[in-house]
Amino acid sequence: MSEQQFKRYIISTFLNDTTCDMHYTHSLCESAKALLANQVALIPMLTQTVDGKVMAFNQSITLAWNEKVDGIIFINPNAMWEPQALFELMSSDKDCVALPVTSPSGFDIQMGEIPRLQRDEQTGEIKVPYASMDFMYLSSYTINELCSTHQSIDYNGQDVKMVLQTGDIYTGYYNESQILKSRLSDLNIETWINPNHTIATTQRQPIQADFASMLADLEKKG
Repeated sequence: MSEQQFKRYIISTFLNDTTCDMHYTHSLCESAKALLANQVALIPMLTQTVDGKVMAFNQSITLAWNEKVDGIIFINPNAMWEPQALFELMSSDKDCVALPVTSPSGFDIQMGEIPRLQRDEQTGEIKVPYASMDFMYLSSYTINELCSTHQSIDYNGQDVKMVLQTGDIYTGYYNESQILKSRLSDLNIETWINPNHTIATTQRQPIQADFASMLADLEKKG
């Protein structure tokens, strides 16, 4: 009898300190248990942002490349989600897919022109100009393309791919999600969102919303 072949995905979360929200921890544990039944192994990677989120991203993507995992999912430390949402995200045939994440200021997603939205009729996924990394999946293809096109540096005794850098865009301040968008565009990798699930966050108190309902209202208005 041949051994079951498990797919492996890194769950990368950036921490400002050494703690995670209990809702995040619960969601991660429930997802790990549920996905094992589908022959999927989750590998949590909690990175303290000593030198900022850009460097934490570079550490995460380098590890994913070295370990030859099937994908990496970046998740906000205040997020809470259902296992099915995570499973659908990593099951996508797209190379970069995000889920809408609620925040006090709304959804950190650029939609483009609503009447011209490009939608995958089978999955419901929508192609967008930009989405934040708060709940984002990158495929093994994307990992390889990002890492194979960038040089490494010695960072605390480890070779780390400098995929994102804060000093190479000079027209203003850009966060890690915006810099990643530029890198993906350079590689002709499109960004998609799955509107079928909305991720809640817990910053002092739960923040919940329904992205699909908001999108339906926008499409009605045109």
